[in-house]
Amino acid sequence: MKVQHCTVMAVLLSLFLLAGCATTNSASINHEVGAPSRLIVHFDNMQNSDGQLLVFVHDNSSTYYSDDDTNGKDFSAFRFEKVKPVVPVTTVVFEDVPAGRYAVGAVHDEDSDGGLDRMWFPFTGMPSESYGISNDVYSYFSKAPFEKGLIEVRSPETEITINMSTHLKKLMGR
Repeated sequence: MKVQHCTVMAVLLSLFLLAGCATTNSASINHEVGAPSRLIVHFDNMQNSDGQLLVFVHDNSSTYYSDDDTNGKDFSAFRFEKVKPVVPVTTVVFEDVPAGRYAVGAVHDEDSDGGLDRMWFPFTGMPSESYGISNDVYSYFSKAPFEKGLIEVRSPETEITINMSTHLKKLMGR
């Protein structure tokens, strides 16, 4: 009976892991190339001008979930910019973005190491640097779902605001 229980648990764990892998897709969700558009993104609530602001535009879930280290050899995003943060609002403009649906994210990389720093203690793995995602979505235990961060970019211009904050502040409603 004990061996059978372990086998069932192993199968369930495998299915859970496979289901997680199936949630990412490297194909663009935009099946047609839209008209060239300007995407203007305002990052509100910048606390300081240290380091750099890493800004990502994603057209697929695969790159959306893997944007933590911009120095990695496998780093990819539909569009990417590094800019100097400006207090209290940093504005980034992307030219010639084909009209369509995208998720926009940013990390205030205060130490300029190319990625999102995370806590060791007391909340192991929780982001310690400010970040933001389009539609101001977040999740308690992982990155917010790609689908919830999607915005519609329309021609000739789309303008959005993303509120930057640490994960702990997001959980506390700030």
